[in-house]
Amino acid sequence: MTSLGHTVIQSGSGAEGLARLEAGDAVDLVLTDLKMPGLSGWDVVSLVRQRWPNLRVGVVSGNLEAMGERRHPVDLVITKPVGRDRLKTLLDPLLQA
Repeated sequence: MTSLGHTVIQSGSGAEGLARLEAGDAVDLVLTDLKMPGLSGWDVVSLVRQRWPNLRVGVVSGNLEAMGERRHPVDLVITKPVGRDRLKTLLDPLLQA
């Protein structure tokens, strides 16, 4: 799927997303919600940082408390709700760097 000029690979869970990375899917940014069933977004960030330390990682959440629990460095933080224009403004500079 393409959105805002970027190819988007969706995963139904953190584990599925990590499996796609393990399988070799080429990505420039992992963008994860913090609240998910199974692995939390912070779990995903931790595992990505361990296995692919140069891969950009961003988190999305509508819960400011969850944002305050930051356990690992991230390249991007997005608070919900987020519209298309704001998302494009946040993503474009990061993905063109």
